[in-house]
Amino acid sequence: MKRFILFALLAPLLAGGQEPIYMPAATQPAVGLGYLRTQLIYRELGRGGGLPAEDEWKLWARYTQGIRYNVSLSAETAYVDRDENGLEDLRISAKWRVLQNDLGPVNTVRGSLIGGVELPTGSDENSTDSADPFFGGVITGIVGRHGMNASAIWQINTGGGPDSDDEFSYDASWLYRLAPTRWKPDTKASFYTVLEFNGRVWEGGDHELLVAPGLLYEARRWAAEIAIHLPLFEEVDGRRPEDFGAVAGVRYLF
Repeated sequence: MKRFILFALLAPLLAGGQEPIYMPAATQPAVGLGYLRTQLIYRELGRGGGLPAEDEWKLWARYTQGIRYNVSLSAETAYVDRDENGLEDLRISAKWRVLQNDLGPVNTVRGSLIGGVELPTGSDENSTDSADPFFGGVITGIVGRHGMNASAIWQINTGGGPDSDDEFSYDASWLYRLAPTRWKPDTKASFYTVLEFNGRVWEGGDHELLVAPGLLYEARRWAAEIAIHLPLFEEVDGRRPEDFGAVAGVRYLF
């Protein structure tokens, strides 16, 4: 009974529980609840693909709605500010949790399948001008003060535009809860360190791997996050590499 009470009290924390900053997690809001994430993203892009170096600012948002106990729907887009400004393509996706093994009131292992489509709604310079499907999966484990995530997603770009190559993304992350050392029924928030590895491989052979150390403060109904993005490996000819990045974001559970 004590475990059940603790789990019920901490359920809002687990709705986006220990979700990393750049990559997905196998968590989602309960039925009837909504989850809004917004981020201000800065990227320092190097010279590549016949294009000069450039700074990029992006205001990104994603809304997720719990549809069933194991299914959620999401919509996301971003406004990009660089030499040519405009909206990015709208991405619609579904997440289906196919694995859930709760080892205690907090400890859990969960796995989800992800699928969706990127629609050609963006401005000319930010759109592939086609409906591009993507699919993949993510697994999340929370054990004590540690959270681990791993994901892989393949996007098939069916049209042209400035970036028409198929893209394979692979990500992994580790989160460590700095405080509190143990969750209790009166726990209202948690504070984490975050370490992510974000890889991208494009059809043309370009490959980029970045590391993102960051911090996450997660309350029951909202959260705040910051991180930086640093290149570990770059073999990029057909596009501009990301030489440095930074992000600050907030999350809300409705």
